[in-house]
Amino acid sequence: KVATWLGSERTYIKPGGVFDPRFLLFEYVFNMVLWSRQVALVQSFADAKRACVSQMVMGSGKTSVVTPMLALILADRSRLVTVMCPEALLAMTRDLLRERFTHVMKKRILTLQFSRSFSIAQSE
Repeated sequence: KVATWLGSERTYIKPGGVFDPRFLLFEYVFNMVLWSRQVALVQSFADAKRACVSQMVMGSGKTSVVTPMLALILADRSRLVTVMCPEALLAMTRDLLRERFTHVMKKRILTLQFSRSFSIAQSE
């Protein structure tokens, strides 16, 4: 199994051996090989200059791979990454993100609750 994992093609490695080390770190820490579709989607979202939307089928790694990778790549000292999800998925998504970002790659995961019915007043 180790030989298969080590021999797997890494689609994030460009000609000449150039790659973003965060992809390799993610694979190593979470003991997985990223699929080419996941890498392409993360790279396209990370490189985009405006909002993006994509549809993925169930089981393709939206919550466990793509969301944490985007948070890892996009969150820096100048940008705040927010993940919005339905209330029914909140606990699972929050727990998964906390699991992903409590080991080698430390990031704080906070829950902000809001509703369209909230009244917002400007503070003085």
